[in-house]
Amino acid sequence: MSPLQVMLAEGAPGADEAKRAVEVYRELTAIDMPENAIHVQAQVALSDGDDLRGMLEMLAPELTEEERATVLTGAVMIAVADGDLEAAERPAVNAVAETLGLGPDDLRAVVTALSRRS
Repeated sequence: MSPLQVMLAEGAPGADEAKRAVEVYRELTAIDMPENAIHVQAQVALSDGDDLRGMLEMLAPELTEEERATVLTGAVMIAVADGDLEAAERPAVNAVAETLGLGPDDLRAVVTALSRRS
């Protein structure tokens, strides 16, 4: 499960979610991604979700704990871009955390930290 799949948990991404995804990508990589590229990637994620999860599974062991937390934070930031963490988004965010080897306490810490930013 990728951060893009989290964005798609409620269906097609809205403008707020796409904008936030661009911001998260920039924060994580220091690279500007055009918003239309997010929509293209969203279509890939919809059609090829297993491969994206597999990529995250392969990447996770190479990441430090801080880097895994950063990826999870990005997924949560995208999920809450349109307001609260919706029920449809929770399983996707949980799957990102699980795939990264992070537990429920880690996820709660990320959600709490992000709610304090607001």
